[in-house]
Amino acid sequence: MTRIEALRSAINTLVERSNVLRASLQEYATRDGDPSAEERTQFEADVAEFEAAGPEIERMQGELRQLEAIAEAPERARVAGAPTVLIRQANPLDDENVQ
Repeated sequence: MTRIEALRSAINTLVERSNVLRASLQEYATRDGDPSAEERTQFEADVAEFEAAGPEIERMQGELRQLEAIAEAPERARVAGAPTVLIRQANPLDDENVQ
């Protein structure tokens, strides 16, 4: 798997996980009653994971954009060996005074 493919896969996985966490946090926010100690602990862990996902997704997307730009960039001209040198030889007729 290439780095580009790995990043795309990781981004998709993290986005899916973030969506699951969002749904869980929305459900927590709208339910009735007081949460148990276990629910509050899970809520805090979910909030921390959800908040960390955003910057990590952005970081990976930035790296992905850079790699895609490099992969899609046109190949640059390569210079093989020494430059071509043209030598001009004098024409013998140039030296004569032809009238």
